[in-house]
Amino acid sequence: MRLPQERPLGAAVIAVLIGLVGFFTLLGGLLLTAAGLFRISGNPFPSSSAFFSFLTSNEAILGLTTIVLGLTTLAIAVGLWRQHYWALVLTFVVGAVFVVGSGGGLVYGLVRSPSSASDAVVIGGFVEVVVVGAVLAYLASVRDDFI
Repeated sequence: MRLPQERPLGAAVIAVLIGLVGFFTLLGGLLLTAAGLFRISGNPFPSSSAFFSFLTSNEAILGLTTIVLGLTTLAIAVGLWRQHYWALVLTFVVGAVFVVGSGGGLVYGLVRSPSSASDAVVIGGFVEVVVVGAVLAYLASVRDDFI
């Protein structure tokens, strides 16, 4: 097993940004779960027989799913920061799925309505695809620094 060399600055910045996204995703999930807890028939203090019934509300289900997604994103950020190869591979997989999905949506939107090419949503989607593609290209160029 080879030890990682000095961490590339770009990879460190990407890891921090992904960590921030994971933190805010986790925070949003906690808030959604809390919203599900306090919306049980208008009573913020449910009876003991219905205590876990808040887990079946839409807010709580979405919140718990968002918490898992936030924790996963934080784990990937820590893995990128520590230069683990599994985090790099997982970032490539998620990034490729994002680029294919968003790129397909952009093409569909442009084919369906060619006049929407100057729409802010289309331009923003194009910028998203380009930025994620650039991040993946950069990570591919420094992949030898990951173990």
